[in-house]
Amino acid sequence: MLCFLRGMAFVPFLLVTWSSAAFIISYVVAVLSGHVNPFLPYIR
Repeated sequence: MLCFLRGMAFVPFLLVTWSSAAFIISYVVAVLSGHVNPFLPYIR
């Protein structure tokens, strides 16, 4: 399953992926809830 990670550092890859996913998911939820403007994000 993770054979494509051969030769790569697993922890930095996991941290970058996890952080990016957390940011994207929270941004999408905020946009869909109407809390953030999708083109110029600021807190209302």
